[in-house]
Amino acid sequence: MADTKSYKLTKADLHVRGNNEPLDIKSIISEFVWFESIDSPFIRLDVGILDSTDLDTRLYGTEMLDIEFSTFAGQEEGRKEGRCKATFKMYKIGSVLKSERAKMYILHFAPEQMYFNEANRAFGMFGVKNGKQDLVQAMLKKHLKIPNKEIFVESHTPMNVICPNWRPVDAISYLTDKVSRVGKGRNSKTGKKGTSKKQAGFLFWQNKHGYNFASIDMLCEQDSINEFIYGQKNVNGNDPVADMNRIESIKYPDRANQLEKLRNGIYKTTTFGVVMAAPTMSSLPTSGASTDTEGPEGTVMGPVVSQILQLFKKASTLEKEFPYDLEAIEEFLDLHPTRSRMKILPKMTQQDSNNMDGGAEEESASILNASSYASQRWYLLNTHTLTIKVPGNTRMFAGAVIKVKIPTSQQKNKNKLPKDRMFSGKYLVKGVKHVYSNTGMTTELFLCRDSLPAYNK
Repeated sequence: MADTKSYKLTKADLHVRGNNEPLDIKSIISEFVWFESIDSPFIRLDVGILDSTDLDTRLYGTEMLDIEFSTFAGQEEGRKEGRCKATFKMYKIGSVLKSERAKMYILHFAPEQMYFNEANRAFGMFGVKNGKQDLVQAMLKKHLKIPNKEIFVESHTPMNVICPNWRPVDAISYLTDKVSRVGKGRNSKTGKKGTSKKQAGFLFWQNKHGYNFASIDMLCEQDSINEFIYGQKNVNGNDPVADMNRIESIKYPDRANQLEKLRNGIYKTTTFGVVMAAPTMSSLPTSGASTDTEGPEGTVMGPVVSQILQLFKKASTLEKEFPYDLEAIEEFLDLHPTRSRMKILPKMTQQDSNNMDGGAEEESASILNASSYASQRWYLLNTHTLTIKVPGNTRMFAGAVIKVKIPTSQQKNKNKLPKDRMFSGKYLVKGVKHVYSNTGMTTELFLCRDSLPAYNK
């Protein structure tokens, strides 16, 4: 490989109806875009085709594609870890542009599991009550037909769920803001091991390694897998190894939108848990909200009010420092919550006289606290966002942690630029986009984080 944007497209085999052998389409691919994100359940692949053989007339829109590629940076770190390899199923043929004898069009691909998600439905009871404790595993293995080696599910609190003809991904998404972590996690500020049961906020997504159901805090507890540096290129004798971790460009986001933060309830929010009336109990009306958990309706535990300082202390953050101006937000903390949420609690579902909670004794309390934590945790994670473009790097994946080093604009030492504390440091890779064109491959990394590096670093 000659430079940092070099790539190796090892395989691009399209399975076309009527052919015993797959078609090798590497030579007619003009470009492709691979995209994965922690807020998307499936990877997407868009392939641009420059065709002079009328291939499009033989396509039905359901063909399978086996693709494998790697980049210079990926090859430097080892073949298996540094490659992208997957099998996709076509779901759309884009509009065709014909110019003389050639045709240009885009083929849109996604994993075959996206078809299974649309064709299959989850119906019935899942949970402790009937022995089907892990709804996520059931959806992934039985309904989406995903092999064990491609599944990672973090341990979480049990729940009883009735699926009313949901798509598998919708059933999994239902749990993301209702379950809490089980096990031990690392506190990012003390470095000590401790219980993480009260941490919540789960995500479901696919990356190049497989399908993941994990908490935001677990992702932030990971070690960094790479460091990218913004600086001048080709200052090391055009050495591609030295330049493969250079940031080519940076997009800074909109910042300090205080009205949006207030509207989202990042500073202070309240969550209500409501129990619906049970048909086997008295239907006599009750006055207003009630904290009586055995009553026919009302709230359970009262409303949960959470604010940003409490959340930050509980979270396993990427860095150690609080990302907001404490003095500036004190006035918001003294006021009423700016966002209210309401959750229907399953206190009365799947119960009998001897088992009032269906085996999930902490379910109602867990849901109420988890919902309050999860919504704020997501907005805290996106406190600082950044988009960087680097030479193609197939080691990157959605859900990884990396370090970014960006110098300040003002140079106090003529031999060294100081590090910009506001934007340097650890980030979670929210999304990855590999873009191939005839000039080589670049990788865009969509980054986010919930905290700032300490001043002394």
